[in-house]
Amino acid sequence: MNKIFKQKWLIVIVCVFVVIFHSFTTIAIGNDESDTNETLQKKIDYLEYKEKYSELENRSKESELELKVLQEKIDLGWNVLSENANRTSTILVIISIILAFVGIFGLSWIYLRATKELEEMKNIHDETKKIHEKMEEKKKEINMLLESAEKDLNELNNRWTQKLKNTDITKELSPEMKKMVKQHAELAIKKEEKDIMNWYNLGLNAREDKKYAEAEKYLKSSVELIEKEKDQKKYAWIIGSYAHLLSISDNPNKDYRKAEEYHLKALKSEPESALWNGSYASLLSRSDNPNKDYKKAEEYHLKALKSEPDDALWNGSYATLLSNPDNPNKDYKKAEEYHLKALKSEPDNAILNGGYAKLLFVLNQNSEAEKHWQKAFDNCDEVNKKSFLLKLYFYHYAHNKDDKVRKESKTAIEKLLKENVISSGLGLANNVKKVEEDNEHPDIEQVKKFAKQIFGEK
Repeated sequence: MNKIFKQKWLIVIVCVFVVIFHSFTTIAIGNDESDTNETLQKKIDYLEYKEKYSELENRSKESELELKVLQEKIDLGWNVLSENANRTSTILVIISIILAFVGIFGLSWIYLRATKELEEMKNIHDETKKIHEKMEEKKKEINMLLESAEKDLNELNNRWTQKLKNTDITKELSPEMKKMVKQHAELAIKKEEKDIMNWYNLGLNAREDKKYAEAEKYLKSSVELIEKEKDQKKYAWIIGSYAHLLSISDNPNKDYRKAEEYHLKALKSEPESALWNGSYASLLSRSDNPNKDYKKAEEYHLKALKSEPDDALWNGSYATLLSNPDNPNKDYKKAEEYHLKALKSEPDNAILNGGYAKLLFVLNQNSEAEKHWQKAFDNCDEVNKKSFLLKLYFYHYAHNKDDKVRKESKTAIEKLLKENVISSGLGLANNVKKVEEDNEHPDIEQVKKFAKQIFGEK
């Protein structure tokens, strides 16, 4: 458009030039008549002759011949003047016509050029408009696809969340489940960094890989986002998962005080939850918890069993509390009852069989204890196999009467300890106490030493 604007100004300048030139040439005609030497002389002669003629006329006595000669000279001077004037006018007319043609041609050329460029610009504008219209159509299609994908993803997220919510946090995930959790979390975190579930999924996966520092970082991020929500009740299970992580015995960063705080938060939202009541009860009965409270632990164990009376985990956990030698309200007979109830639900569970075998050894029911010991040994999972076997070998070393079995168990314990394997959970104090009471073991001091080393004590 700037180019066209400049061309319009060029037209105006040309027209002004033509007008000025024509005025100049017109003035030049008058200047030529008055300033040219020859023409000026003839004009003077003309005037003189005319004056003389007037004098002759006045005198009235001049001869006719002299008048005729003067008349001829006058005519001659006038013809010369007329011829010069006509020639000059003709030249100026030609020049004016030429300039007019030049002006008209220039104007026409500029007009045609401007018209052509305007047409090209109009075509570009129309093409651009079409492209924008197509882009808007595509944009609408993309938005529709995104909305549809978003809806599907939200539905999948809701289903995934429900699946995780129904997953027992105290149990190990299968390798396939761990892989799915990790893949889902990595994809989801790219979509939305401030999504509660994304951080929870990452934390869950890290916890299963025993990367407790990472797990705490991710779960803490999830919990911090939950704390900004108005409705926190629907996220009680995530808060409880964070509490459980902080109370895992082999977590080097475990924090029983914070674990209790977040257990209570989860219970505030879901007071009837067997999971949070049972998990909190286990925390309260931990021998290394400075704030342990066996009476309170029993209260929450019973709440868990009220919600899920046939659950193997809560029956077995309560049985462990009842057989804890540090518990002033221990009851071995009642503990045996709940162990059997737990094994009825899960007869091949390695942890339940191992816990029951431990109790039977204390109760001097070695034959029955050996059966459950073998079941525990045969069914222990690969994830915690070594730490679990460490305790099983200790039961044999402390309570089995066969010297060969004791020797093999001692060798196995020493080998695992050299590999820096340690166990967690309920201590072995009642087993040591039983050995001391029986006073039949050939090396009671070694039993005491192993009982400490197995839990990482010196």
